[in-house]
Amino acid sequence: MAAAERARVLVRSVSIRGLRGIAEGKLDGLSGITILVGPNNSGKSTILEALYLAASGCEYDLLTRRPLHYVLLRRGWFGLPTVNWLFFEDREGCNIVLNLEREGVHVELELRLAGVEADYMSSLRSRGLDVEALTSIASSVKGLFTRELKHFMDATGQYDIVQETETAAGHPVETLLLD
Repeated sequence: MAAAERARVLVRSVSIRGLRGIAEGKLDGLSGITILVGPNNSGKSTILEALYLAASGCEYDLLTRRPLHYVLLRRGWFGLPTVNWLFFEDREGCNIVLNLEREGVHVELELRLAGVEADYMSSLRSRGLDVEALTSIASSVKGLFTRELKHFMDATGQYDIVQETETAAGHPVETLLLD
């Protein structure tokens, strides 16, 4: 997909399962401008975070931030339990599906807690992470583009990312989450 075409991607619906306070939900009929209205703690920000994570593939946004790291830190970092707070009621993962304007074009993101393999330890230590207090989230994107990444965070909030496979294809949507 050309850069100009990626810049005008329109999401028609978003399905979320297991992200933050959303056990399962779907918003259909989204248009160029959609306004989310509701009381505090009703899921508005979680919907925006879901759009941001899935469209970016958790790789980079327009400001070269790492979206998953940004989402984890933006509401405050409370140590490694913050990572578990990303998932609904202590589930070990979530799914987000974006259906785009063109029929049949979608982005499906799966996030899940993952083990930290010994293969990564020396590299992560050399990059400044505390490998004694480490957690990992695997992200997998299918559809418009594909990515498999492993995200690592230590107890202080230090973050690193490793591409899991050489099978990355296509381009994530250019995204930005401002708050």
